Amino acid sequence: MIQERLSVVFPVYNESSRIKETISETILSLRKYIKYFEIIAVNDGSIDNTQSLLDEMKLSYPELIIVSGSENKGYGAAIRKGIDLALNEWIAVIDSDGQYSADDLSGFWERRHSFDFILGYRRIRKDNLYRKYLAITGNIIGRFFLKANVKDINCGFKLFRRCDLEKISLISTGGCVYFEILLRLFKNGRNNFLQLPVEHYTRKCGIQTGGKFAIIFKIIIDGAKVIL
Repeated sequence: MIQERLSVVFPVYNESSRIKETISETILSLRKYIKYFEIIAVNDGSIDNTQSLLDEMKLSYPELIIVSGSENKGYGAAIRKGIDLALNEWIAVIDSDGQYSADDLSGFWERRHSFDFILGYRRIRKDNLYRKYLAITGNIIGRFFLKANVKDINCGFKLFRRCDLEKISLISTGGCVYFEILLRLFKNGRNNFLQLPVEHYTRKCGIQTGGKFAIIFKIIIDGAKVIL
């Protein structure tokens, strides 16, 4: 029997306070039920000591692949880079800030053959009211253009088939990237998807940047380019 393989893409930016725990916990979790997998950590121009921690972890975890950039090109750019470098049949994209648990991926893996892709949605979102408001607004707008009831468009926990992602071209470099991926998959007729709840944990350390005006403005600009 052919063993299917998984690539996990982690976009990383200034996550020195959590990156070691996030990657080690993910690897130890995946080893329980997947024989062949790779972890692709895309360091998007971090200015803390994230890079040195990744280099240190590489010595202990052969599954870890490190991609380093000298400048911060954006969340979407990091995800696109990881997807482009992924070698395996299945690609999971997970945020690296420690707000998700790789243990939830086992349910995705068990159901993967029945759907084109599987989307996580945060069971209870552990963010402040401002970020929750942005998410509600973004989801309403996003669902209008997607013409699909996607519960949590920007949830950083998703599983795709690499063959489907290879057939789409992405331009988003910021937080609009998931909306763009879904829009282009739907246009290609890949609309048989499952949504599963995932736990969302309070960010213990580090700084969230997704709610900054510059980030939101970039999402709007990228979204307009994708739609038009």
